[in-house]
Amino acid sequence: MKKSEQASAHHLVGVAVTLAVAGMIALLACALLRSNPTPISVGQFTVTPSLGGSGMSAGYGTIRNSSDKRDRLLEVRFDGADRIELHETVSQNAIATMHSVALPLELAAGEELRFEPLTRHLMIFAKPGAFSLGDRREMTFVFENAGSVSTAVNVNYPAKG
Repeated sequence: MKKSEQASAHHLVGVAVTLAVAGMIALLACALLRSNPTPISVGQFTVTPSLGGSGMSAGYGTIRNSSDKRDRLLEVRFDGADRIELHETVSQNAIATMHSVALPLELAAGEELRFEPLTRHLMIFAKPGAFSLGDRREMTFVFENAGSVSTAVNVNYPAKG
């Protein structure tokens, strides 16, 4: 084998090793991305059917921050909604009042937020009749650190608990 052929063969071996290492790094990166899911989980959200002819619905479920860092809920989106507001119902002297709560909403490390009837809930505004019993739509929660977390949501009445 001539020196030029040896140099070419040596060069090809070097290229092959470089490509093999690059491929292993790419596979490792993919595995790390899959094994590092968002620390925010959304549990069993339900949206009520449109109330009467108003186009208003309510959203209930849970959001959990399983990380050791706080996060902030910046926005909520729901397919077919014109806008979504965070509301809280407060009872004082046997009178319940509902008021809007401005986002962002703080979510402490390890905290679980519950959205339930007659407490904190999402108020969803859409065209009348936009959400019918049995519909399934996507809801997306946008967080400052975790980014967007989407989940499939059933249009149904909340479970009594």
